[in-house]
Amino acid sequence: MKLYEKKCVPCRGDIPPFTREQIGEYLKYLTDWKVQINEKKAFYLSKICKFSNFEKSLIFINKVANIDRKSTRLNSSH
Repeated sequence: MKLYEKKCVPCRGDIPPFTREQIGEYLKYLTDWKVQINEKKAFYLSKICKFSNFEKSLIFINKVANIDRKSTRLNSSH
């Protein structure tokens, strides 16, 4: 499975969050991600990213922002 080929569908509120078991099915494809639980008892993933300098961290943030912008445009066209 190539997770980067999957597309996120924004939550509508009527879809239950993943269980720990469902997350585990995808977690095996990821490196250094942790399962967390929020105050509403919903599970989510987190990862700590460390960079050797500020410039490298900004490059990463901008790449993530570009992915989000593209995804937002695609989702808003439906």
